[in-house]
Order: sequence, then C-alpha cells, then structure tokens
Amino acid sequence: MNQAKLQLYADLIRYGLGMTVLKEIPFRVMEITPYRKNCFLIKTKKQLVFLWVHQGREENLTAQISIMEHCRRHGFQGFFELITLKSGRLYERLGEREWFYLTQGVELRKFSYRDREQLRSAVKLIADFHISCNNWSLPPYLQGIQEKPNFIDKMTEIIINLNSFKMLATTRISPTKFDRLILSKLPQLVQNAAEAVALLKDSNYLELFSEPKQRKIIINDFDHSNLGFDSQANLYCRQLKKFRCELPLFDLGLFLLKSARFHYWKSEWFEDLYEEYQKYIPISPAESVILKAYLSFPWHLARLAYRYYFNLADWPLHFYIEKLERLLMVEERRMAFVSGLA
Repeated sequence: MNQAKLQLYADLIRYGLGMTVLKEIPFRVMEITPYRKNCFLIKTKKQLVFLWVHQGREENLTAQISIMEHCRRHGFQGFFELITLKSGRLYERLGEREWFYLTQGVELRKFSYRDREQLRSAVKLIADFHISCNNWSLPPYLQGIQEKPNFIDKMTEIIINLNSFKMLATTRISPTKFDRLILSKLPQLVQNAAEAVALLKDSNYLELFSEPKQRKIIINDFDHSNLGFDSQANLYCRQLKKFRCELPLFDLGLFLLKSARFHYWKSEWFEDLYEEYQKYIPISPAESVILKAYLSFPWHLARLAYRYYFNLADWPLHFYIEKLERLLMVEERRMAFVSGLA
C-alpha cells in the first residue's frame, strides 16, 4: 500500500467517514478534503465530486432527493446532478443518524445580495423551481415530512415570545445595552408584528393554505452559503434541507427579506425584483396582500432577539449590540416601505 492510499484512509477516518464510503464511490478516489459544513470535496482522475453528509431522519433526505430528482427531470438546472452509488442507490447510511450522497462537484463563486443582476438570476431560479414543481407534490409515503405551522401561527408564537423577552430583560440582575435597547423598542415592535398578523388574517392566506393543491414545496433557504455561481454564470442552490410545504410566494418573500437590508428597503429594488418574478409567475392582487403582510413582520429583529434570549448563537455581547443597532437604523425605513405597498 503506497503513501497516498495510507493518507486517504487516514483522512477518511479523521473526518468520520470510514471505509464504507470508499466502497460505495463508483470511481477511484485520489483525495478527499473538507469543503464546507457537512460537505467534502473528492478529487478523482476525471472530475470533482461533492460528498454531502445528512444528519437526521432518513425520510427527510429521501424527500430532498426525490424533489431534486423531479425538478431536474422537469428542466430545473439549479441543483447539482446526483451520482448513483455502487449499490445502485442515491444515498447510503454513514452512521446511526447520518447518511451520505454524492453530486457532481462544481466550484462556485460567492453570491452577492448587492448585485442587481445576481438578484434577478436568483428570482429566476426561484420561479424556475416552482414551475418545475407546479404539477407535483410529495408522494403519499413522504407526505407529512417537514410539516410546519402556517405563518399566522408562527408569527403569533413569535409575538408571545417577544412579550416574554420583556420579563427576561427587566429581571436580569445586570441589564445589558442590548436589554435596554430591546425594552425601548419592544412596544412598537410588538405592535408592528401584531398589525402584520392582522393583515395576513384578513387576506385569503388561510383559505389558500387549507387547499392542498395550493401548497407546494418551497426552497426556504437563501443564505449566502446556499447559493453560488459557476464559471458560466449559472446559479446553483446547493441544498434543499430547509424545504417545507407552503404557498410558493413565500420563497419570493424570504428572498426579498434577505436582500432588503443590502438595498435599504428602497422601492426601486423591490419593484425590480417584483417585476422580474412576474415575468415567469404572475402575482394576483390577493397574493400581493399576503406578500405585504409577510414583509411587514419584523422578522430580522425577532430573530436576533431569539438568538440572544434563547442563547442560540455563541456571539459576544458587543456583536449582538452592533447587529441590533444596525437593524434599528433601518427599521423606520422598513416600516415606511411596507406602508407604501399596495
């Protein structure tokens, strides 16, 4: 056994992959290195390959792969092509609650929320995804996977928690600047959130949500780390692990939220992306109301408060304070923007 093979075996053990993985890869592996979280880059003589590690329920992975395969068969090019393992399956067990699968390896450059052309490309990707899923839903044996509360229930739960943060901030022995800032803004924050819920309740959202045919698979993940361009300027969505069943419009809503802070909630940014989406999928007046209600909710501030009071992120205090101050600086602009939506 030569030194290269010894190093490969040592790396597999060090990364917690083991020899089972090597036996299932349908080509000769030259090298394997960590690429990003739960992803490894495999070098072969002919190509680059990604090895993805799924942690959790097998049913979730089965659903993801089913969706990706369906979309690719129906013309969607935004997912990496899956590679069949030696077993003939598309994924195999790695550990007790771990699984792995392979895709073609494509080096991607970082997606920018500041670039208007890249934003339009992402809107087209979202529309293309929903068009490819238009006449398809999860098979019966996968229904129930990733079921989540509707947005009215989710938003109502967040308001309850926001009110509980008042008690946490006021009973702390040594209140921080973050606590004082939250307490000063909490009444308006809760009021804005409640108005968004009321607007969503007054729309036909629940009526649409109650109809199975209206609920489709949505990507539900537009973080920088999940998007990237190849050398030919093709945009890819790396994973589908946060998918859920909802009204397709909420993918556009989430993407608008992600990009809003980079464009200071300016009307030109919104109109550009709104019109771009409608080139592929029309938005009805009723859906416009639903979108307005979604964008009216203070998601960013609520998420930061969640992370702080529930200790969901191991960030230093000054980092929390800096993020809160940045969000508060644009909050008035955000509210002015949503109040001007039709």
